Amino acid sequence: MKPHRAFWTLLSVLIIASLLLAACGGGQATEEPAPAPTAVPAEVEAPTEAPAEPAEPAAPVEPAETMMGPDGRASYAGLDKDLSGVTIRMANIGGQPYEAMYDSIKLFEEKTGAKVEIVFLGDGFQIDRYLKQNYAADTVDFDVAWNHTSFMSQYTAFVEDLQQYFTPEELAAFSPAIIEAATIDGALQLIPRHADISAMHYRTDLFGDADLQAKFEAEYGYPLAPPETIEQMQQMAEFFVAEGAVDYGTQFAGKEEALAGRFYELLVANGGNYFDEAFEPIFNNEAGQATAEWMRSLYEAGALPSDTTNLLWPEVAANFCSGNVAFYLEWYGWYSYFQDPDSCAVAGKFDLMRGPTGLDPATHTGWAGAHAFSIPKAAQNKDAAAQLIKFLSSQQVAYDEGKLGLLPVRDDVWKLVIEDAGASGVPLDQKRLEIAQQQISEDFFTPPLFADWISFTNLWYPQLQSIILGDVSVEDGLNDAVEQTRLLMEDAGYYSAGASQQTLEKPAVAVDEPAAEAQYAGVDKDLSGVTIRMANIGGQPYEAMYGSIAEFEAQTGAKVEIVFLGDGFQIDRYLKQNYAAGTVDFDVAWNHTSFMSQYTAFVEDLQQYFTPEELAAFSPAIIEAATIDGALQLIPRHADISAMHYRTDLFGDADLQAKFEAEYGYPLAPPETIEQMQQMAEFFVAEGAVDYGTQFAGKEEALAGRFYELLVANGGNYFDEAFEPIFNNEAGQATAEWMRSLYEAGALPSDTTNLLWPEVAANFCSGNVAFYLEWYGWYSYFQDPDSCAVAGKFDLMRGPTGLDPATHTGWAGAHAFSIPKAAQNKDAAAQLIKFLTSEKVAYEESKLGLLAVRDDVWARVIADAAGSGVPLDQKRLELAQLQISEDFFTPPLFADWISFTNLWYPQLQSIILGDVSVEDGLNDAVEQTRQLMEDAGYYNQ
Repeated sequence: MKPHRAFWTLLSVLIIASLLLAACGGGQATEEPAPAPTAVPAEVEAPTEAPAEPAEPAAPVEPAETMMGPDGRASYAGLDKDLSGVTIRMANIGGQPYEAMYDSIKLFEEKTGAKVEIVFLGDGFQIDRYLKQNYAADTVDFDVAWNHTSFMSQYTAFVEDLQQYFTPEELAAFSPAIIEAATIDGALQLIPRHADISAMHYRTDLFGDADLQAKFEAEYGYPLAPPETIEQMQQMAEFFVAEGAVDYGTQFAGKEEALAGRFYELLVANGGNYFDEAFEPIFNNEAGQATAEWMRSLYEAGALPSDTTNLLWPEVAANFCSGNVAFYLEWYGWYSYFQDPDSCAVAGKFDLMRGPTGLDPATHTGWAGAHAFSIPKAAQNKDAAAQLIKFLSSQQVAYDEGKLGLLPVRDDVWKLVIEDAGASGVPLDQKRLEIAQQQISEDFFTPPLFADWISFTNLWYPQLQSIILGDVSVEDGLNDAVEQTRLLMEDAGYYSAGASQQTLEKPAVAVDEPAAEAQYAGVDKDLSGVTIRMANIGGQPYEAMYGSIAEFEAQTGAKVEIVFLGDGFQIDRYLKQNYAAGTVDFDVAWNHTSFMSQYTAFVEDLQQYFTPEELAAFSPAIIEAATIDGALQLIPRHADISAMHYRTDLFGDADLQAKFEAEYGYPLAPPETIEQMQQMAEFFVAEGAVDYGTQFAGKEEALAGRFYELLVANGGNYFDEAFEPIFNNEAGQATAEWMRSLYEAGALPSDTTNLLWPEVAANFCSGNVAFYLEWYGWYSYFQDPDSCAVAGKFDLMRGPTGLDPATHTGWAGAHAFSIPKAAQNKDAAAQLIKFLTSEKVAYEESKLGLLAVRDDVWARVIADAAGSGVPLDQKRLELAQLQISEDFFTPPLFADWISFTNLWYPQLQSIILGDVSVEDGLNDAVEQTRQLMEDAGYYNQ
């Protein structure tokens, strides 16, 4: 029976996939939402913080704006109006899994009194024809229409701008990348439903083969690892075939719109596009030649299937599933097929990663798209249609659809499906969603949006096939295709009356290239005669910013005096003394997310001085962390966060890889979990590869903070919401045992309890440590070959997860500015803070190596790093930006944090050194902590 089961499984998957892909325009992936911040522990609150004929509807209940879904985690929307007597007609995409959503319409009818009729169901091409026929003939008799990011430009004249019906707050729930892509000439064409995007799928058994690794590095001079560039794809594809490891190194669908779309994805990554802003075809330029040559060379080398030009999505998926292909770019939608061991030979033997970069090192591949809903201009019931769309795209309905495997387009739904995947027992289930979320947020782009896209692809793909097969030269084939394309566009009227379309601009991928000079802020008021006094943090590189104050003085007429400069602990003491004594004589004060809870009674709520638009420039995670009891304590200046630093020479060593996998049963790669950190640290030491596997600062607040970071990743916290210490629970015991076990095994430095930040950095720099969690701020030191033995031999990655598979480590903090309540010149102080945290000043400070807290500054420094010639310069910033947006959390925010850490860290040292058992040490520390908190009055309220 097993062969029959495999056949029917494959057939079912192919049918579903073909429907999915047809609906995407012959295989266009659907896009996904911006990354939802991963769940972090609750901050301690302290002194801080369908059917064709639906059944008759029942009488509507009392309207409510939202209603919780069945699991209590998600909610419905669109149920807050009485629509009794209204009939809403829909033209929808059909087939599984699309139609499952329509069952939820019964609830909408029940709660609103409306009646919903589905007047058309068909696959992607059928619904497209139906809509175009009715739009052109003016026979529209439906109120809600299917739409798609790859088809929408054909319908722009016939659908409403949905910004009339959705508030900015409602739109903020969806992926900004999709909303931006769906806005043409200022009009929002659609509300997204679900998405897909192209990602790298690769065979772990091949990339983890020690013999292949050794041969590849000997031939190409760098380690064999999943390809991060298009050039590496070619080298590795040819290598695997030459070694007889697989029949084909890589592959792609080789005909129709699917081939034109894949070429486009690679073209964009190579810095090109099919058209310029005036619709002139430009794909015979350097980027186009490189892309076409890449495809042709792979075919000539035998690294592509010989029947490439006959393949579409089902055939390339079957090739991969049969084990004939090493890696290729594929949609996420095939995941369940690839993971079925009864029908797929690579089940459990493949992994996923972000698409590669090309000649443009800042741009990853990311061909994507999204299914959606629109409201026709000829609709009879537009307001009711908007309510139905709000319901169908609400958190609960979208979550139910996401559980079918479709990729979400809402941040709140991402969070839920990632949580679900974390409990599946298959690590790739969760990793897949996290990568997809990142790609949709950073790499999403659709093909050029113009009504004749399919006509163009039908003209172009046969010519591209001829190039691939060698029937025509790359140069002649491209020039001929461009000439014919220009004639097509001219005949279609694209060059008449100065026609242009903003969506043909180069897609926004990764981070947008800054369009203009960075600007100052806070210089729009005359402050002549005003003196603004500041108490600042001092030392390098902090003081470099203060040189810009002369520009503020020149433009506003104000005078700025710096009345205090000191390091972090000095400025903290200075502020506390003056706040307590009522002797504040300064208008702007240093602040920090890890110190701010001590100052809450003494600083202004900055929401009085900064508009929502001004605050939107900053990291939402930091603004949220800095808001205590509804009051915004500070405006961030720059930030730092803890990331995994690891030695590439050790993790890329073929002998070590083979030994590790033989002993532990999985490939040696940078650790993604705290458990893996322990296993790998002990392994490297046992093999004599390094003196210490890992390390951490082992005293004072640094030790307490590192324990906290791991504790959070293990699902714990120091305190509950009532400030009761709880770190002697399972999460605390696991964290303490981890530290102690590493020390007992000799995988930590023997003098750990004497080390602080400079000492651990020096250990890594000397080559004595394999990997550890460290701040980004040491990067320039680590990359200096004159002072650091690991320069050029290390890499960075996101912090690991612990017992809580949804939470990465991410101990973080941000330096900042505040306005004291006792300040004499508060409005002027706000102007100075706006200036010092403006795009231009923040950009200048970030060029010194400090991590940005503004999106526009991130764009600039990442663009700068892309031209440095050192790939890690850019990767480091992109990774830091991801962490700050998703993993940022501070220690518990209460005024006695330092007092607590001074009590706790000596006891933790005793546990690590083995002077006391884990259980006794934790219980004693919790008891003493409770007494400290009681004495400080935390339980008197």
